[in-house]
Order: sequence, then structure tokens, then C-alpha cells
Amino acid sequence: EGGEIKLLTPLQDLSKVEIMRMARQLGVPVSATLSCYDPQAETNGSARVEPCGQCDACRLRVQAEAKLPTWELRQLDGVEEIVDLRHHYLRQGQPRDSAHYPDIDDLDTTAHLAVFVDDALAGCATMHSDISPSGRCQLRIRGMAVEEGFRGQGLGAALVRWCQQRALSSGDGIWCNARIRAVSMYARCGFEIVSDEFEIEKIGRHYRMEWKDGE
Repeated sequence: EGGEIKLLTPLQDLSKVEIMRMARQLGVPVSATLSCYDPQAETNGSARVEPCGQCDACRLRVQAEAKLPTWELRQLDGVEEIVDLRHHYLRQGQPRDSAHYPDIDDLDTTAHLAVFVDDALAGCATMHSDISPSGRCQLRIRGMAVEEGFRGQGLGAALVRWCQQRALSSGDGIWCNARIRAVSMYARCGFEIVSDEFEIEKIGRHYRMEWKDGE
């Protein structure tokens, strides 16, 4: 219609490894994506397609994934395995017991999640029901921590995405008190700031953030 056309190619100069690393940092559900020139329809008549595994795009993607650390998300039976990680990053200078939240940690309805890299604990998060800033009973993320050596690899986003999938299955939203350094990660996962900045004594500056039923 006479307007200027712009072609945006933000990934053009990135390698497949750099693209995969960025996807992890942004919390993209990589397992639901394809990199294929000739995807094949499933034989059972569904609308899904599978990568051919033979083209350059498929081979480059497999090579890129092999160069990145692999991780595994596990739901834990209890909190003890992640208390030291919480204490080191979330309660520095305080007693170890301050990183155990008995009012929520020991409830059967509380879920403790951990992410392992090469079977080593690299991050954790806890989710439980609580009253949100808007006065609704919603799910809350608490006690999230990622080992310093594993930051920037998308582990925090992977933990948040797991919580979001759980919330979708129950029809709930999610809220959290986000530390200043974690605000951008939550924002990339669709959370919005719903409060002014506030200070939690002995812990630091925070914002309350909400994610509303996948909106």
C-alpha cells in the first residue's frame, strides 16, 4: 500500500548454538519447535509433524544441542535436598533454618522442583497456594535459586515454565516476590509487576509480580 517494508532478521548472524542458548534464556519451549526444511507428517493422522532428521537444519540443530549443557527437571519428595542452595543464595548471613519455610515446605500440597545439570543440583523452586496481592488464592513461586556457575543458561526460565504448566492444568495464576535481579527473567516468562518496589528486611529489594492464567 505504498508503505515501507522492513525485513527483521535478528537471528541471521547467530550460530545454532547461540540461538539455542538464547531460546533457553527466554524460556522458549524448545521441545515444541522444529528446525527442518522438510518436516514429516505423523502417520496417525494428527496435525503434528516431525523433523526429517536428514536436512542441514536438522543436523545443525542436533550438533548445537550436543554442545549445550543438558539438564533434567525433577519434582522432589521433600525440601531437604534444596535447603543448602536456598540458604547460600537467598539467606546469606542468616541461620540455615531460615531457608526452611515450615509453614509451606512440609505441606503435602507444596511442590518442590529442582533442575540438575549432569546430575549436579543447579537450581530449585517451590510452588504452593497462597493469597495473591489481588486477594485471590493462587499459586506462588518461592525459594527460587540458581547456582552462580549455571546462570544465563535458561535454568530459571525452565523452572518458571514448569510452574506455569502446573498452573494451567489447575486454572490458576501465579505470583511471586521477585528480587530485583530476577525481574527481567520473570518478565520474559510473561509476568507483570503489580507493586511498587519494596524492601524485605535482611533479604533485599523486591517487586510483586503476577502471571495470569497464561494471558
